[in-house]
Amino acid sequence: MSEIGQNESYYDRRVKYEEEETLAWYTYGAEKGDVQNQFDLAYKYFNGDGVEKSLENAKKWFEEASRNGHQGAKTALQNLSF
Repeated sequence: MSEIGQNESYYDRRVKYEEEETLAWYTYGAEKGDVQNQFDLAYKYFNGDGVEKSLENAKKWFEEASRNGHQGAKTALQNLSF
């Protein structure tokens, strides 16, 4: 982590760092075929949680998780309009 700026608290920097780490691990797991990581990553993209909101990426990962048997992803695809 770089030095803390004047207008940025240590807490804010830590939260940002942890969000980046979480995204990196979800992405790694999803690409390796972990179905729960695929679903979690889709959910983060759908809600813009720690990442820029992207319905395209959300759909991609919901579909992948659904193909791998994740019931929540199947339900999400049925209930959501992309």
